[in-house]
Amino acid sequence: GLSTSLANAKDLGEWVGTTSHSLFNFHPNVRPVPLKVNIQAFDIPHFNARMLAMTKPAIYAVTHTGGNKPVIVFVPTRKQTRRTAKDIYTFVASVEDAKTRRFLHVSPEKLAPILKEIESAPLRESAEQGVLFYHDGLTNKEKKVVEELFQS
Repeated sequence: GLSTSLANAKDLGEWVGTTSHSLFNFHPNVRPVPLKVNIQAFDIPHFNARMLAMTKPAIYAVTHTGGNKPVIVFVPTRKQTRRTAKDIYTFVASVEDAKTRRFLHVSPEKLAPILKEIESAPLRESAEQGVLFYHDGLTNKEKKVVEELFQS
């Protein structure tokens, strides 16, 4: 299920094959924070090819629609969370000055002790670039660090 209100919930419910009895939606006006939803479909049946095709549009969406605000990208697997985060920070590093650190909204001095709390090497490397990922495989401490950095 989706944990957000949508203007076209009935249409989306029909598209995913749910019945009207399984569908409930709050009006978008009740959201405490405005939500902008971008959906782009890919008609590629092979999973790996589809994930590869989605990389550039995801990077474009993050770098052009997010501004200085936090952005969340949903992906289907733990492995894909790491891969997508790495693709985003690698792309940004290739087109911007390394000192810019576009996604990092915490000073390097404040970030250093936080990074020591992260056990996962891929998450620590990604966090150094200001790009975080979140999945069930993270420890509770890592999840808390990601949540706090996301809010900063």
